[in-house]
Amino acid sequence: MDNTAPDTHAIAACRHCHAPISAAPHLREEDDYCCEGCFLAERKQRALAAAVDEAPSALAEALVAALDAREHETGLHSKRTACHTLV
Repeated sequence: MDNTAPDTHAIAACRHCHAPISAAPHLREEDDYCCEGCFLAERKQRALAAAVDEAPSALAEALVAALDAREHETGLHSKRTACHTLV
């Protein structure tokens, strides 16, 4: 018969990579832990996704700026037009 008591001080594990977290966890949500490496990787992935979402708008703005720089007679016609379409 085994008389050992269950370990009530179990080491937490990362919810992503399941690595044991012996030091203070980088992120804790209720009973869910995240190690620093996984936390930083997730933040990098979110930032990359946000940059990909903004890329088409940035391209359009760059093309408009190039056109405005080339055509001096029109001034900032495209900017004024964009302002009117957003209203």
